[in-house]
Amino acid sequence: MYGYHPYRQSRAHDMSELGALQERWDIYYRQFHLHSCMHHECIWTDGMWYFPEPGRRATTLHMFAPSRWGPINDYRYYDFYLPSGTMIEHMAWRYIGNGDPNKDWLQDYVAYDLNMVTVDMVVIDPTPLSN
Repeated sequence: MYGYHPYRQSRAHDMSELGALQERWDIYYRQFHLHSCMHHECIWTDGMWYFPEPGRRATTLHMFAPSRWGPINDYRYYDFYLPSGTMIEHMAWRYIGNGDPNKDWLQDYVAYDLNMVTVDMVVIDPTPLSN
C-alpha cells in the first residue's frame, strides 16, 4: 500500500490546480482484479471516500463501507464488499496526508490488515487536446 510521497503529492496538487489530474484506483483481492474506477467517479461523504461499483443499487454504490467499529485515534475502519457478496470486515485505514482528506488522494492513506486486498493508485497524465 502506498504511503505519503511528497513528490507525487506535490505533482498531484500542481496538476489538480490546472484541473487536469486524474487518478485510477485498481482494487485486487489476492491476484484477481476486482474493480477499477477513476477518482472523479468516487464520492466523498461523511468524511470518507466511497468507491462506486457497477451493478449495485444507488444506495449501495460503494465497495468500502464504514465498519460497525468506530474510529480509533486517527484510524478509520471499513468493511470491504467483494462482488461475490463476501465481506471482509474491519479493515483499518489511517490518513497520513498533510491537508484536507476531501481534497487529497487515496495514496495519502495507509491500509492495515488487508487480508490480501490491495489498492493500486496510478496518476494519469493529462492527454493533449487534439486539433
